[in-house]
Amino acid sequence: MLKRLLFTTVILSVLIGMFHPKLYAQTNTQQPTKIYRTSTSHFQKELVAELPPFHFARMSPSTSFLYLERIGATKKDPTTSYLYEMKTKKLVKLNGLGKWYPKSDKLVLLEGGNLVRFDPVSGKKDTLVTGSKDGPILDFAVSPDENYMAFFTNSHIDNRSEQLLYLQHLPTLKMKVNDRFQSEYQKNRFSPSFQWMPNSKKLFYKAGETVKELDMPTGLKYVHKLMKMPSYSADLKYGLETNQSGNVLKKLDDGKTLLVGQYSGSISQGLLDDEVWAPFGHSFVANEFLYTSNAQDSYVRFRYQDGEKGQYFPKDSYGEPSLFLHDNIRFIGWSQDAKWMYTADLNSIHCFSYEDRCTPESNNLLVIEP
Repeated sequence: MLKRLLFTTVILSVLIGMFHPKLYAQTNTQQPTKIYRTSTSHFQKELVAELPPFHFARMSPSTSFLYLERIGATKKDPTTSYLYEMKTKKLVKLNGLGKWYPKSDKLVLLEGGNLVRFDPVSGKKDTLVTGSKDGPILDFAVSPDENYMAFFTNSHIDNRSEQLLYLQHLPTLKMKVNDRFQSEYQKNRFSPSFQWMPNSKKLFYKAGETVKELDMPTGLKYVHKLMKMPSYSADLKYGLETNQSGNVLKKLDDGKTLLVGQYSGSISQGLLDDEVWAPFGHSFVANEFLYTSNAQDSYVRFRYQDGEKGQYFPKDSYGEPSLFLHDNIRFIGWSQDAKWMYTADLNSIHCFSYEDRCTPESNNLLVIEP
């Protein structure tokens, strides 16, 4: 859905007026990355860290560490990842791109084609999955109870691209293929491949243009006609789905629904995306897309939703919405008690901010990925 939104943004922006990429790149000066936290009680924001320029960030479950990525200025420059310790302010370079465990301060890194578990406290590493050139690992996600990890690999058979879904039991490292389907994998940082239910009993995943559900106790699989994968509150009292009308918040006990984000006309104004639920209770933070800009981007703001009560909070100190790609202000995590929301003011990931990443003639006018 996000890709559809940004594609519409591009088309409308071209009609409004083309923004010259070289001028955009020249005006994109590297700024320090700033980390903020905002209280859920009074929505007071405070600065908690300032770092060198980065493009992506995720807070660890305990908020003791920060995972960061820096994208190279040109196509030849690799993306590099780092670990920042909030207390000591120590910044260490990592050897692969990674994701946090849901509850523990442990990273799973895609390092040299392998999935490696890294404990930043002890410094210990152990290999979970050994990859291969014939079947590279595409994406992965650890279950909320931290007992399983789902991951995709890719294979080519008779000139056909096929994705394989693996499930690994983390305590024993045993794994097996649970599904396979023909599809070209398309990386999208803001459109994850997996969505676990908070109780780890169901796994939703993208299978081409469809959404599939794997029931963990029975092994049964179901196909859903959904625009994106559903997500659920930690207490399983609410679920969030997206249909042709917009974002629907559903009470799971009685089935009552509330439209919390909706389509407006032919573009996706008013829609919520990239929601992140709190570690307990039933609140979440999401991006709300407001309107397009003539710089081939979209204006967004944060939406805090606690059950059926919603609250907006500004993305910057001036109280104005920000540009999704150019300003690149992101929600990066919750505190364990769900009283604080962490955000990062990062450097631009719009392709016009890079020397040779996009041109007016190309279709690559969207987010720059690692």
